Parts: sequence; C-alpha cells; structure tokens
Amino acid sequence: QGFKHAKIMADAEHQRPSGLGFGNFGLKKAKDATDETKKPSKPRQWKPWRDRLADHADTVLFIQAFQAPLDESSEFKRQGVMTISADGAATVYNLHQVTSNPMRLYGFQLQVTDAGAITSLTSDTAPSSAACCNLRCSWEVPPPSVLYGGHVSGKVSAWSAKGALLLEMAGHTAAVTLIRCLSTLERLHPENEDTLSDTCGPEPDLATASMDASIRIWRLVLESSAECLFILDFGIRNPVSDLVLLSPEESVVSTWDGQVRFVSLAHRACSKAVQVAMGQVRSICRWRRKVDDEWQIFAGTDEGNISCWASGGFPGLTPNLPGSAGLLQQRLSWQGHWSHVVSLSICQDWLISLAEDKLIRIWDPFSGKMISEYWGHGAGVVSTCTTWPLLWTGSRDHTVRSWDLGEIKRQLEETAAMELCDAQSFQYEVTFSRLTLKQLKKLAAEKKAANKGDNKGGNTRGRR
Repeated sequence: QGFKHAKIMADAEHQRPSGLGFGNFGLKKAKDATDETKKPSKPRQWKPWRDRLADHADTVLFIQAFQAPLDESSEFKRQGVMTISADGAATVYNLHQVTSNPMRLYGFQLQVTDAGAITSLTSDTAPSSAACCNLRCSWEVPPPSVLYGGHVSGKVSAWSAKGALLLEMAGHTAAVTLIRCLSTLERLHPENEDTLSDTCGPEPDLATASMDASIRIWRLVLESSAECLFILDFGIRNPVSDLVLLSPEESVVSTWDGQVRFVSLAHRACSKAVQVAMGQVRSICRWRRKVDDEWQIFAGTDEGNISCWASGGFPGLTPNLPGSAGLLQQRLSWQGHWSHVVSLSICQDWLISLAEDKLIRIWDPFSGKMISEYWGHGAGVVSTCTTWPLLWTGSRDHTVRSWDLGEIKRQLEETAAMELCDAQSFQYEVTFSRLTLKQLKKLAAEKKAANKGDNKGGNTRGRR
C-alpha cells in the first residue's frame, strides 16, 4: 500500500500544471527562472576609510593639499589635492567645500629621461619646505609651481606644475632618499611655470640626501642649470633617512647610525648630535607646544620604536649641567609599530605615524598614548598630507585613501565630557561615604524636619 501511495503522488506531481506548486494546493505560483538565478545581496561592509582613489599604477610617493583660486578674476578659492606616483603619473583632485568629496580634475605625466625610477618627490610649497614649514595649517599652502624629484640613479630633476622638465642635477652616486626646498615663494616665478627665477642669490634653494651618505645643497640659476654650493658628508654606509627644517638656516637630520644631528646650513656644520637608537633612525618630526620656546624631536626607528627628545628645560627632565645647555634628553619612548616607521608628522597637536606594517596611528605627543588607529591599505604607507578634517595617505598598494580626523576629535570631546561626569559622580559618592551612620541619620532627620516645616507653612498660608 505504501508503494501504491507513493506512485499515485508521483503521477499527480507529474501531471500538475507548470507554474503551480503541489505542496500549497496550487494557490502559489512557482518562482520564475529569473528569480532562481538571482544571488542574495551581500550586506554592506563597514570601511574604516572615507575615500579610496585608485588612479595610479605605482607607489604613491607624494601627496600635497593646496588652495587655488577658482579662476583668474575670482576671489574665492578651491581646495585641491595633488598625488604623484613613482612612475611620474600625477593627478589633481578638487575637493568639495562641504562634503570634501574628491573629483578628478586632470592628470599629467612628468617628463623623465634616462635618470631611472623616481624615489622621492616634493614641491616648492610642500609643508616640509622652507616657505611653508612654519604654517600651523598644512592645508593653507598655495599650489605648487615647481616640482622636484630624485631618481634611483642619483640624479635630481625639476619640473613645472604641468610636468615640463626644467633641469636635471647630477652629483649623487646612489638613490636619492629625500628632497627639501629651501627657497621662499618670492624667489620663484609663479607667473612663468617653465622657467626658474634669476633672482636666486647666494642662499641655498634645494637640499637633497642620498644613499651615498651625503647631503648636497644646491642653488638654482636661470639658464636651466644648478650649482652645488657644498656637500655634507655623514660617513661611510650611513645614509640620510630624513631631514626636518627648523628654519631656512637650521635643520635636523637623521641617519642610519641611530643619531639625530642639528645642522646649521649657514655655517655648514653640525652643532649638536644625540644617539636616539641603537638601530636605524628612519623618520623624524618636530613639535612644540604653544607655551614652549624650544622644539621637541620625535624619532621613528627601523624596529617600530618611537621616542621623544627634549632639552633639560622641559618639565620633568633633569636640568642640563652648566655649559651643556641645549642637549637633548629622552622624554618618551614606546613601541609604535611592528615594522620601520616611514613617516612622522604633526597635525592639530597629534602625532601621526606611518609604517610598513600598513597601519596609520595617531598619538598624543605629550603622553605617548595612542588615540586612534587606521587600517585598510594593502601595503606599506609612505606618504601623507592633511586637509582638515581629512587625512590623506598614499601607499605601495597604488591607492590613496582619506580618513576622518573630525570623528576622532568628536570622540575625544565626548570621552572628556563622560570622564568629567564620572569624576563629579565619584566625588559625590566619596563625600557621602565618609559620613558615619549616626551622621547620616541626623542628616536625614534634619531634612525630614525641614520638609515638614515647609508643608506646615504652606497649609497655614492656604488657610489664611
């Protein structure tokens, strides 16, 4: 009987009209073939970054934010961001004033000869240049008029803002690790982008460092040429990793021997040095509070360690002995990353560190406490700039990403408000916890009598 029942059910299922389901008594239509091919939509994943720009095909070595007029006759300015990769491809984006969403304006290619791949890039108005190193806001810099790049062969090139090759400088015997512009804006022609000004005096215009353990100081001249004023040698197999300008005449230099040196460009000599690490120092930056007169130096090593060095006059440090004023002492030291620290920079009194471990971390420079951490790049992070409230970073994964610093500031304000409320509540609890049981009973009785007296007074006034 069971076999006959199964056969009857199979025959009925075979003879039913197409499009009707047998299990629901033919009241529900079967799914269409198109519905069966549809895949369930995946939930939208949260992304830590805000924007992701993938217009490059090589490592993004240079990012700069600037403000430029909307047109020649307009008083209003637009916010722009320029990115350049190691293959010489440059892209300029326009940022919306309200949403800060990037919109690609144009792109151009740097004219490169047989000098080899580009290893470092900067501009005459970069935040690290002498013209803009003392600006409090790096996003208020003017647009670049001259771009400088170092090559793996040791040559240094200068381009116009549109990518036209202006000149090439030969002198280094190994790859160029960094370039810093020492000239001010008045010494370059903003009107003519294809020639350099002839008003360059004896002051230096450019500083370049190389893997050959030397720094060359250049002076640019009119006829598409440059003159090397002097060379600073740091020893054998001791490449220069970073250079920070304290002023157009004084700089701080870090090298692979673990030392940080203060170099006077005017006197062409090292004024003081400090051993900050046993390994290699890969990046440095300067920081100074509003109430301080002297700079503090942060140094990042090849092992991911970050340290802060200040003079003996800083509170909490041992005062310097007579005759040793200006010597640096270690104020802080902590493990910041798991790989070598590529870059250190300051924004809104925050210390921002980039490393080869693909992470961007933000620290409190006074205490060394980590404020926030960003991840998302698929390779080491090598370049950065700020257009408040956005932080832009370039990576070896050929992408540029932006991160919302305004959200961090709001979180810190909320945390501070909550901590204040907790402190006030704790003070209230401590005050009442110190009273004895007899004092608490007396306080309750006095409060009860006061309330009773108020009620009597109210009733009397009501009868009158």
